[in-house]
Amino acid sequence: MQTQLMIHTPHDWLRLFDEQNVRFVILNLRADGELVQAIRSRREWIVDFEDDETVIFASGRNKL
Repeated sequence: MQTQLMIHTPHDWLRLFDEQNVRFVILNLRADGELVQAIRSRREWIVDFEDDETVIFASGRNKL
């Protein structure tokens, strides 16, 4: 049986990232602006790379 996941807010994404042990997130600064800001506000995520269009976040948590 498949479970449908409802993602409505940036915080839903953050919860999913935690649950699935996501280690890297690649986002478009314009299209994903709200999620970018939500991730920037979390201490466990650090910017690994950023240019004018893209940001790559890395989780600082030990996900072993």
